[in-house]
Amino acid sequence: MNVENVTDDAANNYKKYPFETHQLFLRSYLPPDIDPLKLGSGVLSIVHSINPTYKKYEIKEDFYDKMYFLNASIKPEVALFSLKETNLKTKVSVKDGLVGLAQEVEVEGEKPSFITDIFDVGSNSFLSDFEIFRIKKNSTLKHIRIINGGSVSSNIYYFLEEGARVEITEIASRVNYYRLKSNIIEKGSGAYSEAYYGYDTGNTDKIDATTFIMLDARHAQGNAYQRAVVRGSSKIYQKALVYNTANGAGGKSYIEQKALLLSESSYANNIPGMQLDSNDIVAKHAAATFSLSEDQLFYIMSRGLDKDTSTKILAEGILRPIKDKINSEIIND
Repeated sequence: MNVENVTDDAANNYKKYPFETHQLFLRSYLPPDIDPLKLGSGVLSIVHSINPTYKKYEIKEDFYDKMYFLNASIKPEVALFSLKETNLKTKVSVKDGLVGLAQEVEVEGEKPSFITDIFDVGSNSFLSDFEIFRIKKNSTLKHIRIINGGSVSSNIYYFLEEGARVEITEIASRVNYYRLKSNIIEKGSGAYSEAYYGYDTGNTDKIDATTFIMLDARHAQGNAYQRAVVRGSSKIYQKALVYNTANGAGGKSYIEQKALLLSESSYANNIPGMQLDSNDIVAKHAAATFSLSEDQLFYIMSRGLDKDTSTKILAEGILRPIKDKINSEIIND
């Protein structure tokens, strides 16, 4: 893995990908003790449950350039996996600086393939994560992501062919900084996606999570659920956009966003969006930001619990469906 200053490349990519890089150039958005411009090469440990098809692989798509950020060029080795009704478990550990992770996965088969990614990132580390998933015709991918601590920037792409399915379940806890751009591109008729994202912040976390779903074929469906528990002075932006193109007649989509604020200084902004270029579709969305009510706390505390325990129980209820889903998938896996 090579880390070097490339100011000109960063400037060029800012012009080329203004949305992507603009998010990363918000210096005030990063925790004050983490400055990627000053971080040296970190230590990256990866353990795969199966061997990749290729250990070094070149991603040729133009959007690979989006890994450039904040004047740092990360050039990791890229692994290619070809899964056919296979279970892949990846354990990633990062410490002491800036690292890059990149991989491409092809999924094929009548039965689902399971992928479980677990990221443990040190408090003084920054991980740039770039992944591509190609789900072939009538194939299914079930993808679990668990992110613990540190600072992480993820760009993820899911490409779905005819009849393909993807189920994404992610939980991120106590991250200093987390930026996610999850892109679900449904190019095949009858493709289906279901994505669940849960965030449990510390006291000063900053999270910017975007889910983009493109329904670009007949009878494609895409649903996204984002839930957050926001503590202390943490800030979170939950953004979801469905783009139902003119090719997506018969499409169906649903966006749901919830954020629970646990202090007066907690901040959450839910931003649902839909661009609908076809009339023959069903599209719905719902969003809510709220605090715990005195009535809720009183009801729980009347069972003999103190305020802190009652608050913990109510906050846990927001993320419980996502955590239960992760536990269920791991058990089935």
